[in-house]
Amino acid sequence: MNSLPVNKQTFLQKLLTVPQYRIFRHLLLISALMLISINQTFIYFNPIYFRLEIYTYLIAVFYFITYLVTGYIHIYYLVPRFLLTHRYGRFYGWFIGSVFLMAVFQALFEEIIKRRLELSFPTLILTRLFEFISNYMLVSLCFAGVVLAVLLRYWITGNQRISQLEQEHLHSEVEQLKEQISPLLLFNTLNSTGIIAGKDPSRASSMLLKLSQLLRYQLYDCNRDKVLLSSEVVFLRNYLTLQQLQTENFNYTLTYEGELNRSLVSPLLFIPFVQEMIYFMQNRNLSANLNIHFSATGKDILFFCYSIPGTEIPQETWLRVIQRLELLYPDSYFLKTGKKG
Repeated sequence: MNSLPVNKQTFLQKLLTVPQYRIFRHLLLISALMLISINQTFIYFNPIYFRLEIYTYLIAVFYFITYLVTGYIHIYYLVPRFLLTHRYGRFYGWFIGSVFLMAVFQALFEEIIKRRLELSFPTLILTRLFEFISNYMLVSLCFAGVVLAVLLRYWITGNQRISQLEQEHLHSEVEQLKEQISPLLLFNTLNSTGIIAGKDPSRASSMLLKLSQLLRYQLYDCNRDKVLLSSEVVFLRNYLTLQQLQTENFNYTLTYEGELNRSLVSPLLFIPFVQEMIYFMQNRNLSANLNIHFSATGKDILFFCYSIPGTEIPQETWLRVIQRLELLYPDSYFLKTGKKG
C-alpha cells in the first residue's frame, strides 16, 4: 500500500484531506446547507397564501442555522467521540435524537410563523404528520451523507498515515540489514586480507574486489524501492564468496533459471535467509554445503535455500523476515520452512 504524493492525488482526495483545502470544504458544506434552507422555505411557505416580505429571509436563516449547528455537531463531536471510537450504539442514538430534535424545532418554528401571520394551511393532521416524517427522513439522509464524507476523510488520511509508517518501517528494515552486513563482514574481510596478503595476494585481491562490489550495491542499489533480481543474485554470490574465503568447511552452490533481468524485487530481500542459515551452521560448528536456487517464471519468483546435510532452524528465527514479507508482499507470497528431507 503506497501513499500517493499530494500532486498525484485526485481532486476529491485533495478536497477531503489536504489542509490547504479546508476552507473550501467548509464553504462547500455551508453553500449546500444554504441552498437546502432556501429551497425548503419556498416549498413549504408557498407565496400564493401570503406575502412573505422580510419573513422569507428570517425563515431561511432559521433553517440554515439549525442545519449548520446540527451538521457541525456531527462533524466535530458525534463522529470523533462515538463513531471513531467504535461506540456505534451511542452514535446512532445521538444521531437519531439530534436530527429529530432539529426537525421538531423547525416544525415549531413553522407553526409560530403561521400563527403570527395568521396563515391557514388546508392540511389534515395526518398529512402534516406524513410531511414531518418525510422531512425527517430526507434530513437524516443528508446528514448521513455528511457523516460518510467525514468518515471517508478519516479513512483516506488513516491509510496515508499507515502507508507512511509502513514505508518508514521498511526503510529502517533495509538500513538494519545493511548495518548487519557491512560492519562485521568489513572487519572480517579486512582482517583476513591483511593476514593472507603476503601469502596469497591474488586471493586477497579477490576478497577486496568482492567486498567493493558488495558495498557499492548497498550504497547505491539498496536506496531504490526495487532492484533487478539479477542484481540481488550477484550480491548474494559476492556475499557467499567472501564467507567462503574466510570460513573453513563452508561451501555453497548458487543456481538460477529464467529471465532474472525482467524481475524486480525489494533490495536485500533474500539475504536474511542466507545469513540465518550461515549463522546457524557456524554457531553449531556444522560443516555443510549451502544450496541456493532461483527460478523466475513470469511474475513468480521461486527461492530455495537449504543445506546438505539438512538443518532445521527454529520457526521463531523467521519472525522478522515474515513481518517484512507481510509489508512488502501482503497475500502474495508463500513461505515454507523446515528440514529438507
